[in-house]
Amino acid sequence: MIKELGWKKSTVHRIASTLEELGYLQQTPTSLKYRLSFNLFTLGNLTKANLNLPGTALPFLQELQRDTDESIYLGVMDRNEVLYVEHLPSHHVLQPLIHLGFRAPLHCTAIGKVLLSALSAEDARRLIRQTDLKKLTPNTITSPRMLARAILGIRRKGVAMDNEEFHVGIRSIAAPIKDEMGKVIAGISIAGPTVRLPMEKLKGLLDILKATAESISIDLKSKASPNFTTKVK
Repeated sequence: MIKELGWKKSTVHRIASTLEELGYLQQTPTSLKYRLSFNLFTLGNLTKANLNLPGTALPFLQELQRDTDESIYLGVMDRNEVLYVEHLPSHHVLQPLIHLGFRAPLHCTAIGKVLLSALSAEDARRLIRQTDLKKLTPNTITSPRMLARAILGIRRKGVAMDNEEFHVGIRSIAAPIKDEMGKVIAGISIAGPTVRLPMEKLKGLLDILKATAESISIDLKSKASPNFTTKVK
């Protein structure tokens, strides 16, 4: 294979070492040969879940939008940002100016903070250190220590809030969506202007938001686990 590709052994060794460092290859201690790790299995399941995600989530998001009459978002982490992969706008004239395909920072959005809270403590700290915590509004968290503390609270509560941290005059709350292995792959949020979403009303939407996220997670799990039946003759 190496001869067919025209690669030098040093090049192949460097690539293999990098993949081993990333956790996608394992070197057997006896033969010193490389083999695929279980991380590739996890990555494959994650990709499959993300492909199924918008179609699976849409009916639940539509019901949530009807119940709240506010803007509903579905977002995933992509290149250390939130990528919005579904958006159901409210019927009001005044609403957030975030559209399908929009990208936003992790540190000042409700979905972004939910996704950050799903990372291990070490990965979250590393990502926070690598991120420019830009101050977009007077409420934006720009201190790595304060953001880490906020993430701890989100892990305990299972929900995150954006209190005018990304856009002045806009609030949102978000909850995580998990795949069949219990890994957080996305977040959903309810967002709207502060004049329609005072803090008490926003908190009152937490239960329906969490229930919707849980329903989507359960549906993803059921679609990822085919039901095999055996006929007895």
